[in-house]
Amino acid sequence: MMQEVYEVPYVIEAQNLGYQVGQQKLLNGINLRVKKGEHWLIYGMNGCGKTTLLSILAGFRQQTQGELKVFGDEFTADNVLEKRQKIGWISSSFFDTKYRHERVRDIVLSGKFGTYGIDWDISSKDENRVKDLLTALGLEDKQHLSYDRLSKGQRQNVLIARAFMGQPEILLLDEPYSGLDVLAKARFMELLEKLMQNKDLTVLFVSHEINDVSKAFDNTLMLRNGRCFAQGKTEDLFQTANLSAFFQQSVEVGTKEETLIKPTDERKQLKMDLFL
Repeated sequence: MMQEVYEVPYVIEAQNLGYQVGQQKLLNGINLRVKKGEHWLIYGMNGCGKTTLLSILAGFRQQTQGELKVFGDEFTADNVLEKRQKIGWISSSFFDTKYRHERVRDIVLSGKFGTYGIDWDISSKDENRVKDLLTALGLEDKQHLSYDRLSKGQRQNVLIARAFMGQPEILLLDEPYSGLDVLAKARFMELLEKLMQNKDLTVLFVSHEINDVSKAFDNTLMLRNGRCFAQGKTEDLFQTANLSAFFQQSVEVGTKEETLIKPTDERKQLKMDLFL
């Protein structure tokens, strides 16, 4: 008799999630359920708790309140590295506080293991993948440099390479094109749109810019002062009345779509298959 395969209904399930430092509550009472293959925009102004939330979902920070299940169960000392290996996380706000003198190569390799550094033996296949990713992102000659010797845009590309060192099932993107020039941003958005066609990939995209709203993000969680202001369908939330309440001032939602500048030089196009 064939055994029935049980699929976890939610890849992320947070209930009354909170994070407190001293007397300051950075997050409070967050409830979130994300199904496999869903794409969410996490929207809010600077300082509202977006990076803190993603660091908890990525397994790099422990909540101080509530419950969190990722891939069906809670993070534990026994499973945290295994879970991290399936989560691609890009966040200069977080990793810029962790990395300084580490080599680019080692940072990218750490993405395979879900750690900050390299704790296991490295195969020639791993080395080749690092080179391919860095070459695709224009950093082929930077792999032996320390993180602090790179520009902001170069550091961001290192974190992008780190996120794709494995084959992530969840992508957590915290302002992923911060520091990138206009062409690098366009290439990344082109890559992201292609990745999001994969129904097995779940994407959470953090931003505070209104122009990042895309039809690709069907769902939105709006954060304000560490709390959930609203969540639901993006098209329902990004309406004049709701946004006016969110910003606490009168705003008008425009209809003109943002125009992105895309590169025409084929040599500058990313090798998409590296990230799929």
